[in-house]
Amino acid sequence: MTRCTWLLVVSLALFGCSAEENDDLSSIHAPSLASVGDTLEISNNLLTDLDIGALEAVEERLTIEGNAALPSLAGLASLTTVGDNLEVKSNAALVTAELPALTSALFNVGFTGNDALTSIGLPSLVEIGSSLGITGN
Repeated sequence: MTRCTWLLVVSLALFGCSAEENDDLSSIHAPSLASVGDTLEISNNLLTDLDIGALEAVEERLTIEGNAALPSLAGLASLTTVGDNLEVKSNAALVTAELPALTSALFNVGFTGNDALTSIGLPSLVEIGSSLGITGN
């Protein structure tokens, strides 16, 4: 079976973006994407590589869910703000969830059901509008 790569070369997505339910999607490479004007959802893919290195802001919700082979969130190292919820859940191979530039999330931040998770790093986080949940990892 051939693995697919998602390529995106833009600096701004005015509306939501999603990569969902792609059985052969192993890589997302969008190194120039700087902001998403709505929701970014990456769920139920076989990702091993996530490279959205220039992404600084998601205006609404950011969800990383059900990506069984994703080992880390290193490809989101420049993310500074999430305008709504940040949800990282049910990523079976996720070992590290390091978001070194994240300063704020206006509602909830949650890490739930990531079975292999051993490390969460949020060294720049100064504001969460509602709650931080770390459950069942």
